[in-house]
Amino acid sequence: MSESPAYCASCREAYAQEGAAPPCEGCVHEPPALMDENIDAWYLWRHIQTQVRTSFAGIVGMDYGAARQVADVLGIDFDIAMLHKIQTLETVLLSEVR
Repeated sequence: MSESPAYCASCREAYAQEGAAPPCEGCVHEPPALMDENIDAWYLWRHIQTQVRTSFAGIVGMDYGAARQVADVLGIDFDIAMLHKIQTLETVLLSEVR
């Protein structure tokens, strides 16, 4: 998924040179639709994805103290459901950086 933006840009450029529209719909690199119940989690994630704990080995995980403070500023309820959603995104982040 981290290669998707670069792939999409090169695909669009190639089709533009041919004067055609790229076949984005149905492409494996097309991002999934965001379900309504996940909008707040995604909005929060976009604001906290730099709030990570690190060690000499690299990224260890999210700084949940900072995440809670950012959620408060954004007016997002940091309840157990939100925690699970952020932890899921954190798992993806950690799998991509390791």
